[in-house]
Amino acid sequence: MIYITFENRGAMKKAIIITLISISAQTSLADYHYASHEGSNTYPYTSWATAAHLIQDAVDAADRRDTIFVGTGDYYQRVFLHTDSLSLVGMGMDSTRIWYDIPLYIIVRIDSSAYIANIEFEHTDNYLIISPSIFVRQFEVNNCRFLGGGISAEGRALIRNSYFNGEHSYVISGIGDDYLHIENCYFCGADFSPIYSYSDTNIILNNIITTEWGSGIILATGDYVANNLVVVRMAPQCIYMWPRNDGVCLVNNTLDTTSTDFQVLGRGIRIIGENRSITMSNNDIVSGEDMAVWFGGYNSTLYASYNNIWRAPVDFVVDSPSSQVDTSFGLLHEYPMYMGGDDYHLQAFSPLIDAGDPAILDVDGSRSDIGCYGGPGGCSYTYLDMAPLIPDSISAFVDSGAIILSWRYNYEADFNRYQVYRDTIPGFQPSIFDIIAEPDTSYYEDTDILPGTPYYYRLTSVDNQGNISDFSEEIAVIPTSAWDIIEANLPYEPRITSAYPNPFNSNVVIVYSASNLGPQPPQVTLKVYDIQGRVVKTLVDDRIPQGTYRAIWDGTNDSGEPVASGTYIARVSQWDCPGGDFPVKITLIK
Repeated sequence: MIYITFENRGAMKKAIIITLISISAQTSLADYHYASHEGSNTYPYTSWATAAHLIQDAVDAADRRDTIFVGTGDYYQRVFLHTDSLSLVGMGMDSTRIWYDIPLYIIVRIDSSAYIANIEFEHTDNYLIISPSIFVRQFEVNNCRFLGGGISAEGRALIRNSYFNGEHSYVISGIGDDYLHIENCYFCGADFSPIYSYSDTNIILNNIITTEWGSGIILATGDYVANNLVVVRMAPQCIYMWPRNDGVCLVNNTLDTTSTDFQVLGRGIRIIGENRSITMSNNDIVSGEDMAVWFGGYNSTLYASYNNIWRAPVDFVVDSPSSQVDTSFGLLHEYPMYMGGDDYHLQAFSPLIDAGDPAILDVDGSRSDIGCYGGPGGCSYTYLDMAPLIPDSISAFVDSGAIILSWRYNYEADFNRYQVYRDTIPGFQPSIFDIIAEPDTSYYEDTDILPGTPYYYRLTSVDNQGNISDFSEEIAVIPTSAWDIIEANLPYEPRITSAYPNPFNSNVVIVYSASNLGPQPPQVTLKVYDIQGRVVKTLVDDRIPQGTYRAIWDGTNDSGEPVASGTYIARVSQWDCPGGDFPVKITLIK
């Protein structure tokens, strides 16, 4: 789980107090009413001592622009804010809880302008918690927690500093002359898109959004989407927009559609626009089952400058010949070097530091970083120097009297080399005396072996500063007298486990697997694509038994002609088999 953090808690508390003061000071006639389990329930409930037992009673006693304070405790109640400009304020989301469990019943109904703060709401039947009527002009929600339900945002809605968790914990707005502003909120666990808006104006800032099934953000307009971290797992894309106006900006967002550091599932952004001019800059996109960005519509231009795209087979796909994508400035394809796990802050030596648009500055005045923590809406933090990733996806073959090891290559900008450890005892604890090689590629041939002798290997990775990763999993290799290898497990999904050497000059060895799922033997294809998604070379297209194999690409196309230097994508797929299809980038250098 990703946990939200508010960078300026003191400033946030001051903002709440100032807001409350400004609301209550708008008229000298404004008054306070109280609801508490400890009060005497004496009308008009103008002190804690006389507080109403039912929140609705205190609301009914209030006049326009009054404030209702709700004390500590659990309240199994529904509330109808029927008077204009009321404020409903609890003692904090960890202290005041309002909940309900009857299906199709909304907990808070707003019939006019309102301010709601410092309350935890829970709908145990997973239904809407706050819903305004069509007559609402504006309302604000601040510092609240929503469990099992969300908000229907009509009119002018400002939602800040709030937490949403549960199947229906999302914000949805209707069609019309509406304004939706969501800032510094955290969404997780929704079975639908956490933010889904048809409003004419949408401002989406500094949010953390995670979802399993729906797109992270769906907007009919967009206007300004900045400094959001959007992580989706099984969804088609992080952001889906069909702008109805010019000037839409996507700035300093981090979009991740991966289920691990390397398994790609969906695309980052999908935009459909007609006669529109759209700007996206300083975004970090780790995504792309098919592409990083899909741009559709007619007579539209997407100005994409100073963005980073990592591990997407294709950067941009333009669906209409009348539209175009301008990537003239600063398009990167770098491994971002996040802190790891659910922490998307950048490590020291990340290539995304100070790599954004020179006209956009970080909060410390330096050139903007690419990603959700850069730019004027980001934050200042210390870049930590972390050890590189642990080598994984290790495979082994015996060929011509040598054990050939290969694994996934590390992409950190400060990566230096690997350390290969070997022993003849399983479960060994590596020491400096067990190091047999320090290659700088994800490939090693061990020729000092004897048939029938078991060998056990573990690896570490090392960066330029001398930081060393933890040890990899152990891999066992038993060469037989026929110079073969005993494999204990069959692969459970089709995938490419490694490509070596990478970058390559003349030949690259692609290690791939055919799974033991689906029809047997499986129909497997292994193809090399260019960065535009066009097939360059078909290496495998046949029925083969499940197992692990190697294919060699010599840098030619299907016509046998040499291809140009550059980045290419290798993809393996298996007919009628779930999972797999994990693309791997390989670089040809001549």
